[in-house]
Amino acid sequence: MLMTHSGYLWQSGYENGVYSTPLFADVEPQLRHWKAASKTISIYSSGSVFAQKLLFGHVATSSSTSTVNLEGLVSYWFDTTNAGMKMEKGSYEGIAKEMGQRVDRVLFLSDNVAEVRAARGAGMRALLVDRPGNAAVGEVDRRELGAVDSLAEIEIR
Repeated sequence: MLMTHSGYLWQSGYENGVYSTPLFADVEPQLRHWKAASKTISIYSSGSVFAQKLLFGHVATSSSTSTVNLEGLVSYWFDTTNAGMKMEKGSYEGIAKEMGQRVDRVLFLSDNVAEVRAARGAGMRALLVDRPGNAAVGEVDRRELGAVDSLAEIEIR
């Protein structure tokens, strides 16, 4: 793994407790629920797998002085290096294959309309997660893409 100087700084900051990853309140309980229900959880991010693991390894808790490691909830880690560009349907087909799943058996969640469309173009089930602070989503896109405001709204069978 090639790590830049800034990568070492981030790693040091997380390991020394200077940084922690804030999550929306519904994320950790829902990830734990899905994992307990034997669902496979994967992350696909523009950030490197190294960065993803730092973030999930140092999640802020309600106490401002402690973090929790959620890496164990995630089975697969994907980024644009190992999976391809996020706006290309082939990336989602490759992710499903790497996970040993038919593409139509994978649910993809994103706050990005174009990513949801690309995943759907590959045949994935995909939902838009509309969060405060993200790019505004129009009502047409919300209806078309089945937007949810919280992971707690998503039932996976």
